[in-house]
Amino acid sequence: MAPCGQPRNHAGRPPRARLTGGRWGRIAFVALDPKDVAARRAARAAWPIAVYKLGSEPSDDLSDVTTAAERVAMMAELAESAWRLAGRPMPVYDRRTIPGRVLRPGSARSDDDDS
Repeated sequence: MAPCGQPRNHAGRPPRARLTGGRWGRIAFVALDPKDVAARRAARAAWPIAVYKLGSEPSDDLSDVTTAAERVAMMAELAESAWRLAGRPMPVYDRRTIPGRVLRPGSARSDDDDS
């Protein structure tokens, strides 16, 4: 049996990682301080977990359980995280100069349109 916390793949072996130059190698196991393991386990115990039967999951539509202001705040947090992750500065502009376009129902969209 693997030591507690050691990563394993679906076959029970340590995962492989592609190294530079296209070679494959093993990921080294990093021993965790037992105090850290206990603290992380305690923190995970407080995670909000819900179990649903397959097909009985609640809708992704949050409009019944959140306000518009709460949903905008969630989106703002996601957008800020995405800009930080991309390593780019957050754009700064006022509402009048926000880039955008109007897409009317039935109008043709360009090939590069993701909406």
